Amino acid sequence: MALTPGVHVEEKVAGQLARLPTAVTAFVGPVPGLAEKGPIRVISYPDFLDKVGAPPPEPMAVRVTRRLDAQGRVLAVAVDWHGPAPQVPAVVLHPAVAAHFDNGGGAAWIVPTTGGSAEELVAGVQATVGLNDVTLLAVPDAVHLAVPGWSRVMAAAFASCAANGRRMLILDVPSARQELFVSWAETCTGFRASLSGVTAAELRYGAAYAPFLQMGRAHEVDLSAIRVAEARDETVAADGTVTVRETHGLVGRAVSAIAGDPGALSIRSAALELARSARVVLPPSGVVSGLLGQNDREQGVWKAPVNRALAENAQPALPVRAADEDLLRDPVGGMAINPLRSLPGRGVRKWGARTLAGQDPTATYIPQLRLVMWVKACLSQGLEPFVFEPNTPVTWTRVRGMVQDFLLGLWREGALQGTTPEQAFFVAVGLGRTMTEADIEEGRMVVEAGIATLRPAELSLVRVVVTMVGPDAPQPTR
Repeated sequence: MALTPGVHVEEKVAGQLARLPTAVTAFVGPVPGLAEKGPIRVISYPDFLDKVGAPPPEPMAVRVTRRLDAQGRVLAVAVDWHGPAPQVPAVVLHPAVAAHFDNGGGAAWIVPTTGGSAEELVAGVQATVGLNDVTLLAVPDAVHLAVPGWSRVMAAAFASCAANGRRMLILDVPSARQELFVSWAETCTGFRASLSGVTAAELRYGAAYAPFLQMGRAHEVDLSAIRVAEARDETVAADGTVTVRETHGLVGRAVSAIAGDPGALSIRSAALELARSARVVLPPSGVVSGLLGQNDREQGVWKAPVNRALAENAQPALPVRAADEDLLRDPVGGMAINPLRSLPGRGVRKWGARTLAGQDPTATYIPQLRLVMWVKACLSQGLEPFVFEPNTPVTWTRVRGMVQDFLLGLWREGALQGTTPEQAFFVAVGLGRTMTEADIEEGRMVVEAGIATLRPAELSLVRVVVTMVGPDAPQPTR
């Protein structure tokens, strides 16, 4: 079957190109004591807890009120928050990974750092270099940094993704949470300004999501982390009058240490119920990485990961109205923020599939970018065995056939646009087409493939260079 002049699909192809995983996330975050061990692969949240350990206890402060009768017997106990309820955890890594798996994510890498400073998180990003199967990168704990530190971490993450060429950065918008939020206009302006150090060529490797999400706790509450910050007794006399006095004996104590005091069991029970009911506020990168994995399994990396429902326990921390979408999409500058919206009768949905490179027509949309990166990764790895073949027309024909067979399969599945293969892709390799005499003399086999990711006959170019050592070179032993 002819595709373009001089390109022909062979009826029999020696070998096939393997399909590599499309959604393997590397999470970078603080795990004191494990940083020196390097990246850790996990396949589920229980596996994560087994290998990484439980999160550090989250400090909570409560107010205890005891209602007593005239004889000092406890009638009732009330426990509520002293100050605002807990929100963003001090360490985001653990609940972010839990959200990844809760929302359909698959195997992931955990890259532990000694702490959560900008320098430590940048070192963690750099430690992902050797993880060849990683296609997504998230640094959820960066949201705790001030703007200059956050910008340094994101610049390092963008540079790492661009150098790798096969992975996308999932960005959280740090101010898209209630305690820092003023307006979507201010949030969008500040977020885009904080990325001014990232080059236009690097922006194509990132996608941003907002707002933060309110979610149920992924871990059992530690009563030793709940401290009584204020306590009082309300004594009801026989005539109904109420006397209120501060109860200093309870203040400063952990709830777990309250025993033998009047109403101790009720205090512990009420504090536990309060803490369990509290919702944590998380940056969305963990949820998004999970949804991308779910999308790839169910539809394919080439399908837009939009209108996908989040896990039932997730709610946006801020409302996003239809009127806000132009601000988020940034039709002029192209630095889009993809919203997570609560839609009546449909739950919370991932609503948007744009990269931060909206002015680059070859990388505006997430599925477009990820498909091109994935195809290049599959070709690069699949053609490695040819390094020991002669750089001759016979080899070129075999390579062309393998790549055409791979792309033909994708076209039949709907990954490539066009009613015919000719509209959907082309493959080129050979002297005068992709290589010069100098390339051949210097041992370079250059393979080019054009794939229609958005519209028929509008092709994104994938270029792979294989450094040939020839059949006489010593081959590695197994």
